[in-house]
Amino acid sequence: MLNTLLTHRLIDKGVISQGTAFLAYYDAPGLSCTTDARITGNFIVHSVKLLATTKQIILEGCGADKIMRRFRTEDVITVDGMAASRLARVYGLLEDGTDAQTGKRRGRRGAYG
Repeated sequence: MLNTLLTHRLIDKGVISQGTAFLAYYDAPGLSCTTDARITGNFIVHSVKLLATTKQIILEGCGADKIMRRFRTEDVITVDGMAASRLARVYGLLEDGTDAQTGKRRGRRGAYG
């Protein structure tokens, strides 16, 4: 699951933008038009909004059923098929959104040191 700071950093790096695929939880309506189950589905980001009052990020996306839905960052499970921890490591971040410590590079140096 994504947190708000990590989502901010991924948006700044251009990872999350329009057209990004993600897997998220959403409330599925039942036969009586009430929320019966919380299920997962694949969606494509249509827009990203920041709520000014709560500083919360809302992802708007649509799935195969072409219904636009809104998702909080806590509802997102994977982005482009990668979990939050793996996605953060790829971009040099920790899972909480802070910068990861980069260690000294090992291996051969160039021919001139």
